[in-house]
Amino acid sequence: MIDYLGCGRLEETPSLARLVINRFEDVWNKVIPVFDKYSLIGVKSQDYLDWKKAAELMNSKTHLTKEGITKINSIKLGMNSGRVYNDLPNSEIDNLSSFSSATNVQSKEINPKFPSGSGETRKRPEKNSIS
Repeated sequence: MIDYLGCGRLEETPSLARLVINRFEDVWNKVIPVFDKYSLIGVKSQDYLDWKKAAELMNSKTHLTKEGITKINSIKLGMNSGRVYNDLPNSEIDNLSSFSSATNVQSKEINPKFPSGSGETRKRPEKNSIS
């Protein structure tokens, strides 16, 4: 992915791999065009569109105002575990609500310099090879 994008670095632990991109210009000019071309599916596509809205606010420098930070915080609160699923059957909404309260999700203020998002992925356990 780093070679494809031409930016970023990989941070690894035994169970996690994280692509870290620090420059907003790289996010705006390289990452966003890739996700616009190769769409995500499911709820992650909605989270991406929200994340992109925050990036658009940053690109227009709106994030430098109190109103802009408020807009970005509002977007962030509706992402991931904060998303409201108005189009799901009630039974599925109940399951999501139970999951949310069981995980005790807490929201945090975001850093106004960069839209928050997870670039993490769990690593697959390595298969034992038999020689």
